[in-house]
Amino acid sequence: MYNLWLNLRKLEKYFKISWGLLTAAVFLMAVDALLGGISLSLVAPLLDRVFNQNSFTLPATLPHSLANLLSGVVEVINRLPPLIILRNMLAIIFAATVVKAIVAFTQTYFNNKFSLVIVTRLRMKIFEKYLLAPLSESQKKKVGERISHFTYDVGILSATFSNTISKLILNIFQVIVYFLFILFINWRLTLISLLILPAFVLPLARIGKKIRELTQKSQVSFGKVNSYIQEVLINLPVVKAYVAESREKERFDQEIRNFLRISLKSVKRYAVLAQITELVAAMAAVLLIYFGAREVTRGVLTTGLFMAFIAGLFALFSPLKTVINNLANLQQAAAVFPRVFSVLDEEDEKETGEERVSGFTSGISFDSVSFRYGAKKPVLDGLSFRLDRGKRLGIVGESGVGKTTLINLLLRFYQPTEGRITIDNIPVSRFTLHSYRRIFGLVTQDSLLFNDTIANNITYGRPDAGPEEIAEAARVANIHSLIESLPEKYHTLIGERGVLLSGGERQRLALARAVLTNPKILILDEATSNLDSESERLVQEAMEKVIAGRTCLIIAHRLSTLRDVDWIIVLEKGKILEEGTHQGLLEKQGRYHYLYTLQQRKT
Repeated sequence: MYNLWLNLRKLEKYFKISWGLLTAAVFLMAVDALLGGISLSLVAPLLDRVFNQNSFTLPATLPHSLANLLSGVVEVINRLPPLIILRNMLAIIFAATVVKAIVAFTQTYFNNKFSLVIVTRLRMKIFEKYLLAPLSESQKKKVGERISHFTYDVGILSATFSNTISKLILNIFQVIVYFLFILFINWRLTLISLLILPAFVLPLARIGKKIRELTQKSQVSFGKVNSYIQEVLINLPVVKAYVAESREKERFDQEIRNFLRISLKSVKRYAVLAQITELVAAMAAVLLIYFGAREVTRGVLTTGLFMAFIAGLFALFSPLKTVINNLANLQQAAAVFPRVFSVLDEEDEKETGEERVSGFTSGISFDSVSFRYGAKKPVLDGLSFRLDRGKRLGIVGESGVGKTTLINLLLRFYQPTEGRITIDNIPVSRFTLHSYRRIFGLVTQDSLLFNDTIANNITYGRPDAGPEEIAEAARVANIHSLIESLPEKYHTLIGERGVLLSGGERQRLALARAVLTNPKILILDEATSNLDSESERLVQEAMEKVIAGRTCLIIAHRLSTLRDVDWIIVLEKGKILEEGTHQGLLEKQGRYHYLYTLQQRKT
């Protein structure tokens, strides 16, 4: 419980905790437990005075100060007729029950609101962390694992806050109230019940530790299941094309069975703990009834007080068992919190600059830029080139030579290991990320569209754009006519990753998105790859209109698309192997000539 409190305090570093709601809920839980105690306190006088027709007496073991305080109440009870006492006590019990129901409803609402607010803010913060994390770090983790943090881990915390904690706090108050109740009736019988307490606590400590370990394993296993499902669904066409459904099902069954195996171990320990608790409670009841009966025969207790003690005892055992079980449930939360904090403690993308990009007047320069992933050999090694404003630069090379890494460095998704990148002779690290990235437009091979309307995809970089601006961007990208032919036009939903559009349509939509932001520098990363001839023609026509008069950096697999660029760089093993114009490189009959000739023969 103390660790939970510390974790709640730690959460306050990241977002505001609604302590007022929690305080109100806790106060009402205390009132709820107290009202239950009031109802129990009426059992003894009801039995002794009404049913047995005897005088009601206070317990002999009751402290003198408390006995003196209650003596007036006892005198009134013994003076009134039994039926009047019965009527009054039933009225008190009914009133206490009504008030208890109102209090229980209010505290449940406050507690659930507290839980929902925390879980909502936690999910908002985790999602914000996903957005603000450096791309270089995000790409190291599986998407399924991150989704597992967001759903499975936070789901456990949600259940902990809304259910476990509320029951735990309420039951703790009930244990205190009912314990004091039986203590005031007979301290000797209460002492016997305390001697039984270790039999509750020891199994909890041992089994609870194992539950926490199993919970951590199940979270890791569930993250793998999530990642696997996502991977298969993304690659479903490949799975079907290679008739691999049965193989993938076997692999999935293996992963889910592993999760089931770990979960069943946890369930078994919960069941063992519950039965141990039941057994100890039964043994305690037998012992206490035996010793309690002896107290009655000795005249220390009246029958009514003894029955009140038994009622209080059973009322005590019920919340005590729940406390034991909920403390075990808290072991799950204890296992989840480190995983959640591992996300919340991730560093955001560092803002190294303070200057805003005021314009783009000169050009981009790479000066002896090198980059490596960890301890691996350099992906880029001493790369130097310049792209002047208004010019178009083509980047060529086989897969793995560092073309996309170059783009990632230019966009500051990664930082160079050595060297520097400048814009208008100013190191890019001096600019704020927001103002710097706003000068770029990006069109990638995979389009990267959202499951939204065509209009919202086009305006992604400029949400304030009007209908005419959107339509003009679509015209430039050669897709306006197609959009207008659709029943919903610009309000047409395109499906997840734009699956309802063809490859060429997705690329033209991505071009329209880039055009609308009017970027000073346009990056085309193999934008015409994997397209059929007609789609490539339409995209190429759109690209020619988009790049006219604009500074462009074009990574191209199909070298025929680079005929009209101003300069071409050929990369090999992270270095510039050769550079020049399209015609000049062909005349050199080097690597570029070889690649171009090879493609022409295939065509």
